[in-house]
Amino acid sequence: MKKRSVAGSDETLLIAESGDLLVAFPTGKIVAGRLADGVEIAKSSFDGSRPGERARLPPIATIDGEPWVAWDMGLLLGRRAATQAWVLIRVPYADTTLRVALRTGRCLAVAATSKRMALPRGMFARRSGALSSAFLIDETHGAGTASIGRVCVCVDVHHLWTAYELQLSAQSLGMSPPLGAVP
Repeated sequence: MKKRSVAGSDETLLIAESGDLLVAFPTGKIVAGRLADGVEIAKSSFDGSRPGERARLPPIATIDGEPWVAWDMGLLLGRRAATQAWVLIRVPYADTTLRVALRTGRCLAVAATSKRMALPRGMFARRSGALSSAFLIDETHGAGTASIGRVCVCVDVHHLWTAYELQLSAQSLGMSPPLGAVP
């Protein structure tokens, strides 16, 4: 079976841990990265749930005084929660962008790669549209000797969330009418 390479794969990526996986985000999509220390997480002030009820909207991460809707990469992939860092990205939504703080594990390196390979369709039960290529970590990536030989999955942040999750994110930031509301 011939391996399919991915067109346009020569780009700079942020390589991070996410549970038992290594994931990579295109640096051109990242606003900033932050350690988890000092980031406050709270229920969205737009969440209409009552005390003791499960929150209806994603929480808000306050970073440098600015609200970002908080998501966890590990949980999005059906794995354990990440705890060590935040990758801040802007995600297109309707006619605007959403400020999204994506929690990850340790950020290991920023490196270029040109050897990405397409992943088999359906390899990931969750978020398969956002996880379509991968590469093998080698010494040129600078991710540390413990990571050499591990597979790193590339994340397409434009396809990581469903339309419903993006709507919930917008609501959490106070940018969208409540679900079911008539405009």
